[in-house]
Amino acid sequence: MKKLLLCAVTVCLALSLCFGVVTEAGAAYRFRLQSHLPAADTLYSELIAVNLVEKVREATDGQVIITTFPGGALIPPQEVFRATADGVIDMGHNQMGYQSGIIPSVLVVDGLPMGYNHYKQLQMLFNERGLGDIFRAEYEKNGVLLLAPIATDAYTVLSKVPLNTPADWQGLKIRGFGIWNRYFELLGASPVEMPLAETYMGLALGTVDAVVTGLSPLFLLNFHETCKHGVWPPMAGTALQAVFINPSVWNRLPEDLQQKMRKALEEWGEEASDALETKGTTALRGLEAAGVDLASTDNAWLMEHALTLWETLAAADEASAKAIEIVTDYLRETGAIN
Repeated sequence: MKKLLLCAVTVCLALSLCFGVVTEAGAAYRFRLQSHLPAADTLYSELIAVNLVEKVREATDGQVIITTFPGGALIPPQEVFRATADGVIDMGHNQMGYQSGIIPSVLVVDGLPMGYNHYKQLQMLFNERGLGDIFRAEYEKNGVLLLAPIATDAYTVLSKVPLNTPADWQGLKIRGFGIWNRYFELLGASPVEMPLAETYMGLALGTVDAVVTGLSPLFLLNFHETCKHGVWPPMAGTALQAVFINPSVWNRLPEDLQQKMRKALEEWGEEASDALETKGTTALRGLEAAGVDLASTDNAWLMEHALTLWETLAAADEASAKAIEIVTDYLRETGAIN
């Protein structure tokens, strides 16, 4: 009988550690969070593994402790969302566009081509114009609670050849992904699916002639060594990533800790977005110093094809249509589109 009791206690302790919660009075709630980012990425190593953890710990007086893991440490990066919904991990962080297979509307905030000039625009639309309500509802329908968005630095294209006119895009072999590949096809280019880590060699070997990604990786991965031309203003002012949590895990928290944790993560998301914008500005200066010629293709031509793409996105489902409506209404107000 004593052996059975000991086994039962051991199993309970193991389960409590596995699921990240110890229920004794005064003990900490311990959550495991995995990102999609590698350990070397500063968004993970600095802003998540250090700043996010400390922000939540301080806000909850040490009652909530988050242990973070880089991409692939527990599960493949593309499976972070589903693993969080299934309770395999407590919390997740990834690019919102990763969920496009189950939540089509996330493409509206995943570096929407020609959609936003600056990350502050997207933050405003998310917080004040209803985009946030749309995505919180979509995430909840699919088994997770969206706690905090993070706006990245600007996205644009670096190229081995000038991209000053529409003709320059015809047949261009360009490394892209997701929504961008659909856009590049509309521009007459030839998009190529390729991991970002392999793109430097792809440019060197001529497998691709151009690449799209955020300013920071464009500079930090040394694409400017072969690509001396770029498109500016940026082709997308920002994209959203998000931190989310399993609802069952969330509901184990007392209401006061939920409020403190949500507030802390929202503040952290804004601070992280500001930090990424600063890194993007530094990267832009680095590209210019490296001799990259940042010129503008016909902006009206780029926008014309972007609007065609947006119409396709809006047709996906009701949430996508509403999200595109919010974006286009705002851009009409600002005069960005007619």
